[in-house]
Amino acid sequence: MLIHARSCEATIPLDRVFAILGMVQNHIDMPIDYNMSAAEVAKAAFQRLALLNGGLDALIFSQNPTRKEGIPSWAPNIYSEFSAQPSRLRGRDESLYRASMNQSQVSYSFSADNSTLSIHVGIFDSIKSISQSFPPHMHGIDLDRAMRILRPKAFGWMGTASDSDKYEQLLRTLTRDQNIQGQRLMSGAGDCPNWGRFFRFEHEDVGAATEFQYLSKALRQFQIPADDAEIKAWLRLFSESIGSRHLVMTDGGKLGLVPDEAQKQDVICILASVDVPLLLRKVDVGTYLLIGEAFIHGVMDGEVLNGEIAVETQHVDLI
Repeated sequence: MLIHARSCEATIPLDRVFAILGMVQNHIDMPIDYNMSAAEVAKAAFQRLALLNGGLDALIFSQNPTRKEGIPSWAPNIYSEFSAQPSRLRGRDESLYRASMNQSQVSYSFSADNSTLSIHVGIFDSIKSISQSFPPHMHGIDLDRAMRILRPKAFGWMGTASDSDKYEQLLRTLTRDQNIQGQRLMSGAGDCPNWGRFFRFEHEDVGAATEFQYLSKALRQFQIPADDAEIKAWLRLFSESIGSRHLVMTDGGKLGLVPDEAQKQDVICILASVDVPLLLRKVDVGTYLLIGEAFIHGVMDGEVLNGEIAVETQHVDLI
């Protein structure tokens, strides 16, 4: 409930927390004190969520790399709505992903002044190449232009991989591996029988001028039941996934989606109790900013922790 309040209108930013405390007071023991600063309220809300949830999964909702009004990057920015849709906000309590292999035990601590969150993370990759960022909401021709930009850029990054593999990686990344029902996208019949043929953007072979027309023809060509509402749902999914995000290629050769504020050389890590990778920026030895959650194709189901990908465990201080 505290998470969803982030999207509510509020004349006083503190009310994004205080206004709902009466409904959850039995679960979150926190004083209502309008003499507190926004940073104090945001930090207190995060700390209580961490205690209540027994972990740090609330980090995926922080979206505060600029440390608005002195709020640490790990605490929620209570001044504004989400800039990009979090992976678990689509009417979903449980995650689609298990990058940390459902590890729930996490050791963390806060500094005496509550400005720093100290944790152990597994750093496994960093950003090598990055696309332009896209607006938060795209429709019709804007989305079509975005796809026409992203496909050749991603294909160039992926080098000598087969076209089929390139199309599959791109589709899975741009949808964050979801279908329009909010379920994990599966290979083979039912979701996409032929990745390359389904996800081409040249359009000439099917006589479509826009992405909407193309999806309509492609879905029907593969005999996937699709009315206009379903096609619009696919376009909405693409828009929600790439809006306010960058497409990236990592130094480890993986395609991904990262927050609007991401930069080259930001590092990607796994943290126990958090089901998606996190993007961090080093500001000093052992000190990092939390940039936000990331979708990295090929690491969303525990591949890092089960030994398929090299990882370096580090103690970091988030400020």
